[in-house]
Amino acid sequence: MSAINRMIPVLLIAWMIVFSAGCPEEVDPKFPPPDPVKIIPYTGDSVPVEKGVRSEIGNTAVIIEWAKPDNPATPIREFRIFRSLGLDSPFTLVGSVFENQNPVFNDAKIALDTLVYYYVQAVDTRGKTSPTEKYFHPDSIAKYVAAIMVKRAANPYRPFSTDSVTTKPVLTWCYPVIDIPSQYVIKLARSSSQVIWIAKISNRIYTPGCDESGDKERLMFNHVSYTMPNDSLQASTSVTVTYADPVWITGARLPKGNYYWRIESRWGNPVYHSRSNWGSFTITKDFIYP
Repeated sequence: MSAINRMIPVLLIAWMIVFSAGCPEEVDPKFPPPDPVKIIPYTGDSVPVEKGVRSEIGNTAVIIEWAKPDNPATPIREFRIFRSLGLDSPFTLVGSVFENQNPVFNDAKIALDTLVYYYVQAVDTRGKTSPTEKYFHPDSIAKYVAAIMVKRAANPYRPFSTDSVTTKPVLTWCYPVIDIPSQYVIKLARSSSQVIWIAKISNRIYTPGCDESGDKERLMFNHVSYTMPNDSLQASTSVTVTYADPVWITGARLPKGNYYWRIESRWGNPVYHSRSNWGSFTITKDFIYP
């Protein structure tokens, strides 16, 4: 055997070692990593069931909700939630949710008046994760990264839970500190998960505070647009109404029953908001037209 022939096996082995060390791991096209995970924006302005990124009712926690990727090449094992105080700051893992659980995460470790950012990453059963290149691209960042600042919540004032009210209740609330919202969203519900009426109203309070010296906002329920004395829904550009459940509300007055209501506060920028605790009242009898 010639010297050249004797060298071929040695050169072949050396070439294989160099090639395997110098090239990245080949991606199997049959098993690509999971798709980026889309954050669900808040949908509570017009639908009965609230979804999306929102503050927790009555406190400073944040609820993050996302859409699971469709038809992943490899089954998803879990979703990881990351948080940061700035888009140019490091994101920290704050929790995870298994694939067989609801795609919702509650982050309780949030301070008032702090702008925070979130994204969600899928992890499949092979350990591959969603690539984050698209997450921060200007054309797609709104789909994958959520921003929110939780502010102090307004206080439901009247009616109290023990009040029996008329079929056109007047809802009254107050804001406890000087940082007054620019808009309120009032929600009337049959239960905490069945919103039937939503009203948006521009702020009209000039003296904050929930004692007797503070101004109170008020809004009378109304289903139609005609003007009535002391009716906050009279012809005005400051109030808009959505009937989230028109099947239940069939006239200008509420039928008898138990009701819940609360206030969402907004501060111009849509990611600055808060949600109050639920108040409640009872209508003991239906209205009878004379």
